[in-house]
Amino acid sequence: MQKQKKQAFFYNILFSRIHGFTLIELMMTIAVLSVVAAAAIPVFTDMISRNQQSAEYSSMKSFLQNARKQAISRRSYVTICARKPSTPGFTNEPAECYASPGNSYDENDNPWRNGWAMHMSRDALNINDSDHIIKSQDSIQSTVTLSGNYAYIRFSPHGESSPTGTTITFCPSRVTGTVYAQEIILSNGRIRTQKNQTLCPQ
Repeated sequence: MQKQKKQAFFYNILFSRIHGFTLIELMMTIAVLSVVAAAAIPVFTDMISRNQQSAEYSSMKSFLQNARKQAISRRSYVTICARKPSTPGFTNEPAECYASPGNSYDENDNPWRNGWAMHMSRDALNINDSDHIIKSQDSIQSTVTLSGNYAYIRFSPHGESSPTGTTITFCPSRVTGTVYAQEIILSNGRIRTQKNQTLCPQ
């Protein structure tokens, strides 16, 4: 009997302190969580965009290094070209190079957002050889621009690059505030990276 009284005593102490939420408390909690979520979502969006920028920037740098190496080792011309947009509804579609008069593009129709492809050619004048694709990169999220609005970068068998003095600029999409571009600079085949020098457009 005494043991049952003790158990009942501790039970009353334990559960007498447990209360449910009132409707007002619940509404206040939801309101606070909504404010926190509204403040956190832009931060996460910015972080994702910056991470995509870094990954795509690294992919282009790797492509350039590989292209130069392939050109020298194979004694061929190796080109990295902007890709044509893929056909909606098709998967595993072969990569094709963007082709336009003079192999440049209009600022409002930047083909690099469709990704890029690397191909080999024995002919120095063959910029858009889609029959000898070595590897390709799918469409990207970052905004990529080339100085001169060129749709290709080519390495000669001697490792020299053209167009000469090309700057490739990567800017993340959907980022608020001041953002600096990540840049790759090509000079006579030498690949140099540069950060925090050029502001991305708002």
